Amino acid sequence: MEKCHKCTSKFCLVKSSTIASVIGDIDELIAHISIYLTWYDGECAITPQLCEFQNELKIISSELLNLATEKLGIKYYKKLEHYIEKIEKEIEYPKGWYDGTDNSQSAYLNLIRTIVRRCERIVSKYNEEHSISNKVILAYLNKLSTWFYLASLLNSHYRKE
Repeated sequence: MEKCHKCTSKFCLVKSSTIASVIGDIDELIAHISIYLTWYDGECAITPQLCEFQNELKIISSELLNLATEKLGIKYYKKLEHYIEKIEKEIEYPKGWYDGTDNSQSAYLNLIRTIVRRCERIVSKYNEEHSISNKVILAYLNKLSTWFYLASLLNSHYRKE
């Protein structure tokens, strides 16, 4: 891991390094999920999943910093796939482009999806530079963006009725 030249601490990172961008983007993603939970918790059936995702993103950050006490295993990926399958049974994919602007909740879930995609891109870049050992991380982030897309669609579907 790239450290600044002045620091002997294990936790000091070069701010312009890819890992600093990875951790910053994941931190931003966790913060946006927190905002969503704060705004919509009273009417939010997906609160348990969002809290799980926040914890799993913290595992990813710790793992990429080589500080993990737990690794993001295939069980997390499989659980996410299960959540996606449940949503897919309730909705139809739109014909054409979906922008998530039907209501504020759908729009915010769609915004979070775009942040997940950014995290996926920067983790992919980091993987190219440093070859991360746990490839589940990349697959998980890809599925997580799908979940947020579908959650936005589902919210839009139910809020229209």
